[in-house]
Amino acid sequence: SVSQSRYTTKYFPETRQDMVNSPLLTWLTDTLIEHMRIRFGFFEKAGPNYVAGLSSGARGAVLVALAKPDVFQKGIAFSGDYDNSLLASDKVMINFYGPYHQFKTRWLEEANPAAHAKELKTAFYFIHGTADQVVLYNNSELFYELLKKNSDDVPHQLKLVPGKGHTYEFWDSQVDDAISFLQKR
Repeated sequence: SVSQSRYTTKYFPETRQDMVNSPLLTWLTDTLIEHMRIRFGFFEKAGPNYVAGLSSGARGAVLVALAKPDVFQKGIAFSGDYDNSLLASDKVMINFYGPYHQFKTRWLEEANPAAHAKELKTAFYFIHGTADQVVLYNNSELFYELLKKNSDDVPHQLKLVPGKGHTYEFWDSQVDDAISFLQKR
């Protein structure tokens, strides 16, 4: 199922068998986006094209933007995780990559937005609630700081919202601000 995708480019011998059918990042970038371009004419012109996601989908949005830097001009990332090393005890990650202590290099390099922060040319608006107990807000905060340090010329933004958690009610309350970010020139 898509909810189990880790947005990697490959499966591993340690990937749990029921996760082997999860879509890979390459399915999104090489199959879906190409199909939408060929069949419907999407992404034919320079833009504006946007990418967005929430929770692990926010991480996926960043990885899609990294893989398709000429396609997406801006992105929205709600309550995401961006550094695999912060997820060393996450069961879904372990079931996909294998244990962190055994496969540290894999965890740090494969589909890890933090490892590719210097390459992110798509401007992102990161939104995270400070009371999020599913994906701690420091995931967005640390990634944003890494981006600021490594890509001064890309106008990323971060919004931390006090007292808000990992809920659709919270994300829905942020849509107007997200759209405003997309509409800014």
